Formats: sequence, structure tokens, C-alpha cells
Amino acid sequence: MRYNKQELLTLATQPSQKFDKEGILLLRERQEGFFRRTEISLERWCRLRGNLLFYFKSRDQWSEPLGVIVLQQCSIKLDPPSPTPSPDGPYGFSLVFDGGLAQHVAALTEQDRDQWLDAIQLSSYDCMRAHLLSLQQRLETRRGQDPDLDVQMWRLRRNHTLDPCELPLCEVSLSCDNLLCDGHGRPPNPVLLVHVYIPEERVLLKYAKTEVIERSSNPSFLNTVSFRASDGLNSNSKVRLTAYDVREPVSQTATPLGSACITLGTLQDCERLRIPLKSCTGSTVGFLSVFVWALEREDHSTPSTESTPCRTAHVDPALIHCHRRSQSLPPRLNSKLKLPHQGQLRLLFANPTVQTYRFHSGLGGDISVHEVMSESRLCFTFPQQLLG
Repeated sequence: MRYNKQELLTLATQPSQKFDKEGILLLRERQEGFFRRTEISLERWCRLRGNLLFYFKSRDQWSEPLGVIVLQQCSIKLDPPSPTPSPDGPYGFSLVFDGGLAQHVAALTEQDRDQWLDAIQLSSYDCMRAHLLSLQQRLETRRGQDPDLDVQMWRLRRNHTLDPCELPLCEVSLSCDNLLCDGHGRPPNPVLLVHVYIPEERVLLKYAKTEVIERSSNPSFLNTVSFRASDGLNSNSKVRLTAYDVREPVSQTATPLGSACITLGTLQDCERLRIPLKSCTGSTVGFLSVFVWALEREDHSTPSTESTPCRTAHVDPALIHCHRRSQSLPPRLNSKLKLPHQGQLRLLFANPTVQTYRFHSGLGGDISVHEVMSESRLCFTFPQQLLG
């Protein structure tokens, strides 16, 4: 595994936070000799912080650790009782890892061994993660809210299916600037999570999420957010936008940077808004810019698929016509952004998922992409008929 030596040294010696457990343990270590290798148990001063077990030669606060054991994906195996004292220690146990490796550890007293066993069993990431989720659920339950309720589950509860032809209340594009770096000057990996609180229903929804922008203090997110009246939203609904720093992309482990709250009615009344992101302590950690568009329904009486109606072009050899893509750029070119017409999509397809994106263009505006994915109704009908 890869690690930063300086960060580990800081974790092992930082006195600002109390260690989970400290004390003397006997660790079996390999000794290199001229003719052979031997393993002996040596007395070490150990400190447990999270799932990292550091061991030192002395108990001096600022001494560098001799090594660290990552207490992850391992199980504990107690030594069988023996009538004769063991050279590895009187009260021993082994940390057996999934790969087959094992580390023998021993304590001086039975009480000390039991305390170390309890601390090690509670130090794994899975245990800490389960405890965190349990506390979050208890907190949200006391508030009267479901912590796992997202917009998809909310639609299922209301027996509502998303209509891709529905005109949203507004669509917003998000970006951040001046996000704080960490203690080593590294920029964050930001992602925005959008929650919506509906006062009439007294419910908090996980409404949308942007993509992760790696190593950027000034990210511009491509995913946009469309607020829909069919979800029960109105001008009184409260929107909370929270910025997270994704530390581990595989497990999506993230730490909150800051958040901002605003009503949906305020968003509808403005075209652009720049608000500060506040941390849990009230300090400003960056700024959030919100660009708001009010879409119009596309006029499908004309055969044009562009955002602007088709026109009869006058052919003039002396003129050089621009690329047709520039005709579909949004309102910066003084043209209203239209919702694409989906025709009779719902007759043949079900369970649609709608996502919109905005890409910056050097043509004077942004390029809007409207993505619709759905399931074919025929896939569930034809096989049953054939089998019957």
C-alpha cells in the first residue's frame, strides 16, 4: 500500500488528540543475524489511533515509531492456555490477516490484554463506519426524517414516474471557487450534494449529485440539476448544497467542506447567484456560483430539431454560413433555451432517467446536452407472449 511517511509520523506523535489506547505490548519481531534469522518478542510502547497501531522503542512523546500495523481485514486468535510460560509473553494473541500473514502480540496482564482486544475490535473501518451510520440514523430519526430517502425512493412512495416531457421549475448549473486546500497545500477533489427540504411534507430528500472534479479549488461541474414540481417542490422548498472532498474514489469516502442553504423561490428569481460556503464552525471555506435557467417548451409544430425554429435559408455564394451547432447554444446568444420534445416516448418506454449536462464552448455560450435513458416496454411483453 502507498502512504505518506510525514502524515503517519504526525498521526503517531500528535498530542492534540487523545489516542484510543496506549500501553506496553510484546511484539514478535524478526532479527537479522550473520548466519540465520530469528524471531523474538520485544517490549514496545504502542499507541492505537483509529485502525493504525504504532509501536515505539520508548514512550517518549516525540520519538519516531519503529513501525505501524494497519488493523484492517484481520481477525484475532487467542493463544491456547499453557502450563508453562511462553517466551512470547504470558497473555498472547495473534492478528491474522486475510492474506495469511499473522502478527503475534502479548500483554503483561490479563486485564490489559482484554482492554487491548476490545480497542482493536472497535478500531476497524467497517466498525467505525457502521457506528457512524447508526448515529446518523438515530439523529435523523429524532428529527423525524429518513436518512436514506433519496428522490428515487420518494417517487416510488408517491407512485410517481418521471416524465421526460415535464417542464422543470428551473435548471441550475453549479461551480465553486476558492475552495480551501488541505494542510499540505493540496487542492480538494470536490463534489456537490443537493438536498431539498419540502416543508409541506416535512421531508428531506437527497435530490441530486454532481460528478467528482479531481484536484481543483475552482471546479465547474458538468452535471446540472433540474427541480421539478411533480416531486412536490415549490418556491417554499429549501435547497441545501454541500461540498465534499472525496478522499477515496473507490469507496467514495468524503469529508464535508462546507454548505449553503437557499430557497427555491430565490433561485427562480435570479439568473446568477454567488454565495459563500460555510463550514460547521461558521468559517468561509469557498464560494458557490449558481447559474439558473428557466426552460421553455420546444415548439414541435416545425420540423426543426434545433433550439431555434428552422428558417428558410437564402443561398448566397458570397456568404459563409456558420456551423449549425452554433444555432443550439443557450441564452448568452440571446435565444431562449428550449426543452427538447420527446414525442410519444412514454408509449414504448418506461422508467425514464433524465440527466442534463452543460459544456463550455468558445462560441459565446454553453452547449447543452439532454440525456434520456429508459426501459423498453416490449422487452417485458414479447417474452411472456412467446412463452405462452
